[in-house]
Amino acid sequence: MERNKLSLRLEIGALLTIIYAFLELISNQYMFIPGVVGLRLMNALPIGYGLLFGRVGACACALGTIFGQASHLDAMTIGSSLGAFGAAYVPFRIWQGLRSDREPEIVLADVRTGIMFAVLAVCAAVPPAVFIAVFADKLELSPFVQTYGIVLLQAVLTSVVVGGLLYKVISPRFLIGINHDLWLLIKDEKTATRRLSIALLRITITAMCVGMLFVAVMSAEFNQDVIIYTMAILGVAVLTLANW
Repeated sequence: MERNKLSLRLEIGALLTIIYAFLELISNQYMFIPGVVGLRLMNALPIGYGLLFGRVGACACALGTIFGQASHLDAMTIGSSLGAFGAAYVPFRIWQGLRSDREPEIVLADVRTGIMFAVLAVCAAVPPAVFIAVFADKLELSPFVQTYGIVLLQAVLTSVVVGGLLYKVISPRFLIGINHDLWLLIKDEKTATRRLSIALLRITITAMCVGMLFVAVMSAEFNQDVIIYTMAILGVAVLTLANW
C-alpha cells in the first residue's frame, strides 16, 4: 500500500510539474524585466497545488520552475524555485492549523469560504515576490523596489482571480467527486497547530507589508542592506515556519 501511495504521488507530482513548467516556459517569452520577471501565468497554480496536494504540489512548483528555466539556468532560478515552493506550501500549512473537523478542506461554496481562499491566495503571492526581488537585487539585475511590486501585484491578481476560478472548477473532483478515492490515497496528512498557522499567517503578511513599505519609501538602488537583509530574514522565516 505504501509503495502504491508513493508511486501515485510521483505520478501526480510529475504531471503537476509538467503543467507548471509549461506555463513557466510560456511566461518567459514575455519578459517585463529581462532575466527576472515575465508574464508569470504559473501564479495561478500554487494555491491549488498546495491546498490539494501539500508537499507534492509545492515540490512540483519548485521543480517546474527549474525545468521551465532549463534553457537559461542561473542563480535567479534558485530564488524563483524557492518562491514557487513557498507559494504552494505556505497557504497549505496555514490552512492545516486553521481548519476544523466540520470543514477539513476548502470548497468554494459561499462568500465566507471565498474570503478564506482569497486570504490564503494573497499569502501564496508573498514568497515569490520576496525571493525573486531579493535575488534580482543581489545579482544586480533589478533593484528590489522595482521588482517586488511587479511580482507581488501579478501574483496576487493571478492567484486570487485565476487561481480561484481553477480551484472552484477542479477541487470538487478531488474533494467530493470522481477522483476523491484517488485523492485520499495521495493527500498530504501533515498537520499543524493553530498557533503555528497563525504565526505563519502573521509573518507572511508582515513580510508583504514590509516589502510594500520599502517600495514606497526607498529609492531604486542596488544592494541597500536594510532592504536585502530585512526581506531575506523575513523570507527565510516564512519558509522555516512553513516547514516546521
